[in-house]
Amino acid sequence: MSRDAAARLGRSAERRPAGGDPFGHQALLYGDEASFLRPAAAFVREGVRLGDHVVVALGAERAEALRAAVGGDADAVAFVTVAEWYRAPGRQLAALHRYPVLHPGRTVRVLGEQDWSGCRPVDTREWFRLESVSNDALSGDPLRLMCAFDVRALGPRMRARARRTHPWLVADGVLRRSDDYVQPAAYSAPDVHLPLPPPTGEVHRLDIDGDLGRVRTWAASVGAGLGLPADRLEDLVVAVNEMAANVIEHGSGEGAVLLWRGPDRVLCDVTDRLGKLDDPLIGYAPTHALSVRGYGLWITRQICDLVEVRTTGTGSVVRLHVKDG
Repeated sequence: MSRDAAARLGRSAERRPAGGDPFGHQALLYGDEASFLRPAAAFVREGVRLGDHVVVALGAERAEALRAAVGGDADAVAFVTVAEWYRAPGRQLAALHRYPVLHPGRTVRVLGEQDWSGCRPVDTREWFRLESVSNDALSGDPLRLMCAFDVRALGPRMRARARRTHPWLVADGVLRRSDDYVQPAAYSAPDVHLPLPPPTGEVHRLDIDGDLGRVRTWAASVGAGLGLPADRLEDLVVAVNEMAANVIEHGSGEGAVLLWRGPDRVLCDVTDRLGKLDDPLIGYAPTHALSVRGYGLWITRQICDLVEVRTTGTGSVVRLHVKDG
């Protein structure tokens, strides 16, 4: 692809993905370094030319190659580490919501590539859910997102997920609509009733009786005993309080909190005997502070590393994941 063709791809990506919506979301599927670098550099250079706030989150080697490819434009780009950008799905979504507020009057353009090597299957599923719900939660925001995927390192299931969660694809230097794209609610709907794996090992349980102070004290004591460091223990207590409050104020008022230790995290189930959390997109977008539904989950998704929501035959359950570090 010539430099002029790459520049045209950048302009095409700017005009086409959202059809008038300032939000655009595309997957860059590449099988060699050249098929990554050319469209990625075009995407970044176009953003700099248009005065966008450009953020790049890539591995160190690939980031350096991109710096060289865009030349002096790299000085106008905010380079962040993959570990910093991909800390947790809920925190990343909240950060994307904040960017237009922090950079008023400008489009925010992000090029990122997740490191999938350390992701457990449950984490991978949630990261792709984030890719999907972004198309709904961020619609209307002045954001351009290009998510890079090295098809050499991804199995068929991962490649299919990329195509199902991104409305636009860049492959072999060509930008096109994804024929496999699925609307966010439809993409996540099957998981609403998917059974969660049962807790393992020693499980600590407290029935919810309306006393949130008791819940917080208990969660702090048990979480400390399970080895959470102080900062993560505080996150756990706040998240458990939010979910227990939802049961008391907006649910049946009857449920339980279960805590146990996983390999690299503490897990917590908050159950609601009559809960009906069957909206697959609940808690993925900020709501008014007085909203009956979704506000507590929006906060909790930012505090925790991962949140799973299920409706069961006996109510609902919210599973919180709080990693050790």
